[in-house]
Amino acid sequence: MTQLDLRWNFRTSEQDKHFFWKGVKCLGMLADLASGHCHVPYPPNDNIFVIGDDLKQIFYNACPHKYSQLYKSSCDVKDRIVCPVHRWSFDQQGNFLAGRGFTPSTDKNLVRSTAFKWQGLIMTGNSDWIDSINDKLKQDLTRFQGKNYRVWKRETIVSDYDWKIFYEIFLDLYHVRSCHPSLRSVVDVNNYQYAFGDGWSCQHAYLNEVRATTTKKTEDWLEACERLRLLDDSFKLLWLALYPNVMLEAYPGCNVISQVYPLSPGRHANTVEFYFDENILKECPEFAQLTYDFWMETAVEDEQISRLMQVGRSNLLRDIEKVQEFNHPIEEMANAHWFKWMKEKELSHKPT
Repeated sequence: MTQLDLRWNFRTSEQDKHFFWKGVKCLGMLADLASGHCHVPYPPNDNIFVIGDDLKQIFYNACPHKYSQLYKSSCDVKDRIVCPVHRWSFDQQGNFLAGRGFTPSTDKNLVRSTAFKWQGLIMTGNSDWIDSINDKLKQDLTRFQGKNYRVWKRETIVSDYDWKIFYEIFLDLYHVRSCHPSLRSVVDVNNYQYAFGDGWSCQHAYLNEVRATTTKKTEDWLEACERLRLLDDSFKLLWLALYPNVMLEAYPGCNVISQVYPLSPGRHANTVEFYFDENILKECPEFAQLTYDFWMETAVEDEQISRLMQVGRSNLLRDIEKVQEFNHPIEEMANAHWFKWMKEKELSHKPT
């Protein structure tokens, strides 16, 4: 029996920073990149930007003069990158061209950053997980290639509970039977499969052949999936977690990228990006909204669950610091795996 330190869910964001230092981040999908275009990742990852469709042209989002922000959001670019404050200008390779009163030199060039491609995604930070995922998931990874995908919606959800509780619920399949009536009518709750590696876990949920009565949102989504011939014998939902805070979800014709960040003790932000297959949306323009409504129904239920856990742990913490930790041997396998990784990460951290 292991113990859960309740203080763990009430740390400050400063204390949590070491979980994110050089951690993996998802900057979007390769479909976001295009010639003559500046891709600025969705906040808070907008500290960098990519010019064109070459990840070699990735820079910090700051002018080297007074370090003002260059781009607030993605946009088309002409020949030059121009600072909005003092009008320093750079070519698309980041080389300094002109600035009133200054002569060109390499120390005035834009500061370069780095990123890498993985499947159809743009990633940065830690990449130690790649080999084990590529080996263990193999064909499943084609669900994240997104060759015809384009972003449909980006939004930030701010919640008054700890970011680790959110991630814990994402990994937890034990509550699906009791708290997600629509989701449990779509997936077979008796047939979850898992894959694990250093710094990641993946949950596979298969289609439930016998569907119980569900909400209209879910019924509409299922009908659209069937009409588009997206529900075959190999159908499965993939919930891939890259520790400590990245979540990649694969649904029929859709990829969802979620990343959770601490704001303050007991408060966090979750950024969510929805990408859809353009060919599917041409055939069924309403499919994106139907998928979003289905996804949000479960998200709202998760919000309610997470708040209950936040309040309950707060109630205990008034008098108790540590409690017994229970994990279902199958449906909470990913929770136990993540807890172990986080504890090892915390023990290995050496404050500077």
